[in-house]
Amino acid sequence: MWFFDNRGVPDPAEWLAKQIARRKAGDEAAIPDLEGADKYAAFCAGILSVVRQNPDKDHWETGIEVVCRVASRHKEIVFPFIRQLVRIDGLDLANYSLPQVFYELFQLQPRHETARKEGN
Repeated sequence: MWFFDNRGVPDPAEWLAKQIARRKAGDEAAIPDLEGADKYAAFCAGILSVVRQNPDKDHWETGIEVVCRVASRHKEIVFPFIRQLVRIDGLDLANYSLPQVFYELFQLQPRHETARKEGN
């Protein structure tokens, strides 16, 4: 996509497809090495757009993992994107899994661990 190429940001559809393949192979999703919060914001906006166009389980779970990982570089920009990702219409989030990095970012325990501690 022209916009992303001119900003020095990888094409979000291609990046997300590669990260989906990585996750299926058992690896964690990765983020590109960019300079500046503005480029990471453009990258996250692109990831959000791709997930909105393809709101299936693989795209959503990988998209939210990628955006959460951006917090390791620019925590201040990721929260609006995460909020929008969890509010995409038509998602059946009961059947989707949040990545471990999401829980770490928000300093939460995964639901299954909370239930185990409560004896459920």
